[in-house]
Amino acid sequence: LIQAQMAGVPVLTTDVGSASEVMINGQSGFCLRYLAKDFADKIELLAKNEGMRNSFGAAGESNARGNFSLSRMVSDHAELYQDLISRSKS
Repeated sequence: LIQAQMAGVPVLTTDVGSASEVMINGQSGFCLRYLAKDFADKIELLAKNEGMRNSFGAAGESNARGNFSLSRMVSDHAELYQDLISRSKS
């Protein structure tokens, strides 16, 4: 889901694992029940609506780059390690 969003592609998923935390339901794609009809309906909706595809793609790319970029992950890990080091000195 992260890679699809970074590529500007709207996503369709079920709410498994951390899927609902990785995408923005109704903005970067759809988090659906595990029903084929739901997926078929949303695929048809996106296929017929270029504006929605573009909007979802842009929102997804912004979400993924803001929350899951390499620099963000490195920064978060460095912050965690600094916190752990300072706690161990106390």
